This record gives sequence, structure tokens and C-alpha cells, in this order.
Amino acid sequence: MKTAEELLKENGITPETVHHNYAYVYRVVCDLIGEAIKIGYEEAIRWRDPKEELPDCDTQVMIKGGILKPEIGLDFENIHCTGYYCDGVWDVSPTDYSSIEIENPMGWRPIE
Repeated sequence: MKTAEELLKENGITPETVHHNYAYVYRVVCDLIGEAIKIGYEEAIRWRDPKEELPDCDTQVMIKGGILKPEIGLDFENIHCTGYYCDGVWDVSPTDYSSIEIENPMGWRPIE
């Protein structure tokens, strides 16, 4: 990812430009901010493949698909729920009293 200075230089903005062409600089900077917001948003809503990338332990995440267990054995391909991942276990309700684990989730993403 490029730094702010690199993006400004790429768009012809230098310290000298700032003093001579304020309207152009303002427009370019606003466009760059909008682009950065879009990139951040797309990264935040991107589903991660649990085979390639795992969340930090005990961080609440959105979980997509999988099989509820134990005893339930219910497939839910198109259902999303919040849960936690830690030490190889995906858990929908990690409390001291109960636990509903998920096997083979299709994806996960952070809750922003």
C-alpha cells in the first residue's frame, strides 16, 4: 500500500503545488480520501477463508456457514452468526455453562 506522500506525488501534488493551485489540491486530496475509505470498507467486509487465515483467539467475529455440533448436526450454509475462534474451535456461545461449536465454517470476517 502506498503512503499518503506517494499518492499525492503521483497526482502531481508537491509543497509548491499547494500554494499555487488550492482548488486542484483540494479536489485530489478529497478523491484520495474517498478511495482510502472505499479500500478500508472493502477489506472490513471481505470474507476470510478459515483454511488460509484465522482470527485472533477470543475475538468475536461473524461466521458464515458450517455445521452446528454437538448433537444438533444442523447444516447452515447461508446463515451467519457471531462467534469466537480459539485453539482450533469455532464457538457460537462460549460461556462457562454451555458451548455450541461449529465445524467447517465457510468463512469469517471481523466485526468492525
